[in-house]
Amino acid sequence: MGEYRQFDGELRILKRVNPLVFEVELWLLNGKNNRNNWRYENLRKHLPRFLGTPLLIAYPSRNQIGDGHNFRMVADPKTGEMVPTFVDADAEHIVGRLSEKPEEVRMETRDGTEWIVGKGIIWKWYARELVDKIERDAEQGRSMSVSIETLVNESHMDGNIEVETDYEILGTTILGDHVAPAVAGARVKALQALRGAFAELKIRAASYEQNNQETNKPDNEQKGVKNLKLLNKQMCKTVGEKLPGYTVLSAAENDDGLYKIVAADENGEVLACSVSALNDLAPEQLAAHTLSAKTEDGAEINVGDAMQKLIGPRNCEISLLREQNEKLNADLNGEKARASGLEKKISEMETAEKNRRVNAAKAKAVAELERINSMRGEAERFDDACIQTVLTDCDNGIYTECLNEKGEWCGEEKVCAAVRASAMEQQMKMDEARMNGKGKTVYAFEQGVRKNAAQADDIEALYRSMVQMP
Repeated sequence: MGEYRQFDGELRILKRVNPLVFEVELWLLNGKNNRNNWRYENLRKHLPRFLGTPLLIAYPSRNQIGDGHNFRMVADPKTGEMVPTFVDADAEHIVGRLSEKPEEVRMETRDGTEWIVGKGIIWKWYARELVDKIERDAEQGRSMSVSIETLVNESHMDGNIEVETDYEILGTTILGDHVAPAVAGARVKALQALRGAFAELKIRAASYEQNNQETNKPDNEQKGVKNLKLLNKQMCKTVGEKLPGYTVLSAAENDDGLYKIVAADENGEVLACSVSALNDLAPEQLAAHTLSAKTEDGAEINVGDAMQKLIGPRNCEISLLREQNEKLNADLNGEKARASGLEKKISEMETAEKNRRVNAAKAKAVAELERINSMRGEAERFDDACIQTVLTDCDNGIYTECLNEKGEWCGEEKVCAAVRASAMEQQMKMDEARMNGKGKTVYAFEQGVRKNAAQADDIEALYRSMVQMP
């Protein structure tokens, strides 16, 4: 199988053949070692292989004329195979061709180096911005670089140089300013896929050239032909707004005051209508229109059918991509719904767990107070008000997020400590009241009789049991 190579050359302006055809000269290939360590030999033998090959260019943005070998790989809707597509706005487009006349592709020596030099034409109808740039560059003494795409059939190594001895010429890409050529093999399939579109484009360009020649004939040779005046940009914009979903191919005014509109639908079918006022234009007025062109040998082609053949596969591809996109969106919406459900469930579980912790903490506070009171005499018991602050803190979530070093909830332990602290504070108040003679208990020693020392020991033991850990 052959290998694909590219080679840098240059393009120069020659002359304007007519308003639709712009002639250029291209320095295409020489026999020196290039920067990729390739060398092309047998140049004279390969001269005929340049004849009629396409000239291409990409427009990556509105203000940039020329880029590299731009294309995008997509799945063929019929086979699933990855194939190139040129429907993107910044994709490479055919804008002309090298001459098909053998005498217009020649060998020429410059600075001691032999070059293959060819004449080519650019169809200005399709590449007005490019032609304008070439003319501006010519006025400044500059030329645009080009990249030659080749399919190498035979080669051998000469040291570290790969010598190409037999190769096919696939096309020539006009590069933008400061744009380096693409790497080897980057545009092979793309250029091969363009060959069918190239043939159709040549037919359409030939039709425009023929129409232009007919327009320039004397009046006595234009029987039944009316003069057409193309509409300006603003009027064309109005036409486009009146025909949503259609691509306006031509909009002109006849000398009888009627506007002739030619458009194509999304499937490539050509339609036309005539209206006396643009404001009256509506999609319902469009009717099927036969637009034909002839090849150089006289064969007639229905342009509408040709466009449908070109656009049909791309519509299939778009339909397949749309279906895939709809499925992906449906799957995404389903995942979002499931995620939302999980988030809701998690939120409910978190709320339930927080409520459980609040209730558990409050229950633990009550239980701890009961445990302390169980070791005290009836007169010495603490009432529920003793832990009211602790219970309020439980409701406010103070103990809900308490975790130990292992990440485990330890709110109940914190609550027990808070209850004991509150009980101790209450005990200290009782002791202070007793010391001040305000307590309810009257001991015998106040009447001159000291109780048994064991009684004091019992009170001390009870106090110690109250503040000890459970």
